Amino acid sequence: MRKRSNKFECTPPPVRLFTFIFDLLKQALNKNSSTNQNNSKLNEQEKQSLVLKTAKKNKGRLTIAELTMETALSLDESKSILESMCTAGVAELQITDGGSLVYVFTGLLTDKEKDTAKEPLNR
Repeated sequence: MRKRSNKFECTPPPVRLFTFIFDLLKQALNKNSSTNQNNSKLNEQEKQSLVLKTAKKNKGRLTIAELTMETALSLDESKSILESMCTAGVAELQITDGGSLVYVFTGLLTDKEKDTAKEPLNR
């Protein structure tokens, strides 16, 4: 509050609310920025591990947007690493009825599925 003559001026409530919201947004953007910087410092192997962990958490299915949201990798990084994992045979690309791209990681099995494994010659 500032004293003006014999009256005190107070910042109007809408201005205080705007300032509060602006500060919150600024903090959130700074947090995301530092997370993105940390992820961009990851080497390729660490990024692949991060993708596989995220895929496992999502039952073996990921979109580029989901990977970007959950890891804070950039859209370009997410797309590039998912495409490289398809090329390596770790994932396959599927398309939904609506035209969305879904990357499917078939090698991520549940413990129950793993328990059914048998020797290749004894099938």
